[in-house]
Amino acid sequence: MRFMTAFCKVFSDTAAIYPATNGYIIVFCIAGEMGINLKNRVFLIILLVIIFISITACFNTPDDNIEITSDESEEPIVLGPYEPYGTYQNGVITTKELFYSQDVKLIEDSGDGNVLYTDYPNGFKITLPAEARLEPDFSISQASVSFKSDEVKIRISKEYTGYNFVEFMEDYNCKYLESDDYLQNNNMRELRDIYCKKYNLTQHTYNNIKYDGYGRVGTYFSKFNFIKRTITLGSTETMGCYGHVNISIGNGTFFSILFNVTDFDKYNLLIQSVLDSFCVISVKGINIGNGVYSPTLPEWNTETAALYERLRKQEGIAWGLFSPYSEQDYFHVNEIEENVDYRFPVIMFYREMTADFPMEELKRAYEERGQIAELTLHLLSGGNGDDDNRNNTYGILDGKYDSNIKKWAKGLKDFDHPVLLRCSNEMNTTWCKYSGILLMNDPDLYVRLWRHVYDIFEQEGVKNAIWVFNPFDNDFPPVNWNNMIAYYPGDKYVQMIGLTAYSAGDYYQYEDFRTFLGCYEPLVEKNRKYFSEFPWVIGEFGCSSVGGDKEQWIKDMFTYLPNYPEIKVAVWYSYADYDTRYDRTKIPARPLWLEEREEYLQAFANGVKRGWAINSLLK
Repeated sequence: MRFMTAFCKVFSDTAAIYPATNGYIIVFCIAGEMGINLKNRVFLIILLVIIFISITACFNTPDDNIEITSDESEEPIVLGPYEPYGTYQNGVITTKELFYSQDVKLIEDSGDGNVLYTDYPNGFKITLPAEARLEPDFSISQASVSFKSDEVKIRISKEYTGYNFVEFMEDYNCKYLESDDYLQNNNMRELRDIYCKKYNLTQHTYNNIKYDGYGRVGTYFSKFNFIKRTITLGSTETMGCYGHVNISIGNGTFFSILFNVTDFDKYNLLIQSVLDSFCVISVKGINIGNGVYSPTLPEWNTETAALYERLRKQEGIAWGLFSPYSEQDYFHVNEIEENVDYRFPVIMFYREMTADFPMEELKRAYEERGQIAELTLHLLSGGNGDDDNRNNTYGILDGKYDSNIKKWAKGLKDFDHPVLLRCSNEMNTTWCKYSGILLMNDPDLYVRLWRHVYDIFEQEGVKNAIWVFNPFDNDFPPVNWNNMIAYYPGDKYVQMIGLTAYSAGDYYQYEDFRTFLGCYEPLVEKNRKYFSEFPWVIGEFGCSSVGGDKEQWIKDMFTYLPNYPEIKVAVWYSYADYDTRYDRTKIPARPLWLEEREEYLQAFANGVKRGWAINSLLK
């Protein structure tokens, strides 16, 4: 003990360390009485000298004349060979005999520093500068083809509509690209004027209304939009420039070309090269994408992994129900369950990402009622209304809402029981802020939106979310670039596929009452092409009582659903869509209530008793 006290005293009374040429001169000034003998004091001083010499030797500064070398190479990065050239059959490069009745595309070296691309199913040719090193992507060629690099994306699709070209551009395809309020409120600006002279852009009059941005690509009447978004500082987004050129070739047919680049000035010549070389050729064959889809399962907790495995092997339907505020007040749900003599094993409710995490609602469903929740999380705030034309999807991509997303991830992690997380459904439509039509007509923005949120959940340690990708049954607008497959986030990011088709009735003149088979036979056929390796859930559905036989529709539902064994869960949307026009807001345009009439409840009760209904998902 006396030794340690002496050591500390000597160390604390040490005055200074002065640097010298080849080391350090250590000067000790021992002040005061230490209460130890001279022998111990000398021993401690010698010990300290040895320690300091050892330490300073480790950090000794080399002489100025010693050359310091680095193992890091400062040679410029050498890019690998750019070899996209070849003949592609159904999206795969081949040297075998070609079948032009299928999907044949050619990529050739033109010999003048350009790449010549010939697309037989779509019937066009273009040239691309080889120095841009754009890689082809034919994975969803049934919707569009793309050429990509880190700074450039060119997407081309061929579209068929029954509309007048100008009418379709202004009222549908380019509605938000042409909205000054929308652009201004989302930090965007129109740069079309810089292309006016090159492509002779002028106003075009249709139905006595003058519209901007029309010109010619070659001899073809075309619509031009060039827009730049100001990206928030610190965002991982880099490609904020969007050029849209829609080329009408007559008879309701047009080509849609999207240029998404980091900088218009840098890639202006590339854009002009593509447009100047655009050429229509004879069509041969059909588009066949080469995408293959199969879920890559995450590291779930034991309960969630077990539920997913049961769903995958399940024979039968676990029925679910949505009723407004049902997760808070089960009065209506209890009433329906009593009438159909069935406890729904799935409950569905909606939340926006800026809302509080519904911990109490999830606990009540799971602990008190034995239900799994299908939680529909909308990545927006303020609903899908106008909201001053602001679209917070861009803010999510820029990272502005990461704290909200982390709050949801923490809440779900703390809940710790399985949840079917249906994220931003019906994206291939016109009525959601995260729809492609509101995102520069670019479904890739939705893909990045989904992945951004998924990655945060993964980083926060969420191991109980089963992610459900749920497009609408029909694409609105009905164009190929808006095909549902263009929104698919990827095998790592999706574990279940959601289906939604309503028999909406004929209250509106543009809608029809569809039979159950009319709704689901084509939808199942479409999804089997892509997602046969996934379990499916009908995320929400129902039948209107306006314009058809709703009772028979319910009976047919129980008759034909066993033909679709991929469907494991089906959630009835027991509510109504109201006519929001003028003063009609109290009129139910699409009455979808299951409890609307006694015969509907009885038809459902009889169907459940036929033995295809699963009573619980928690076993």
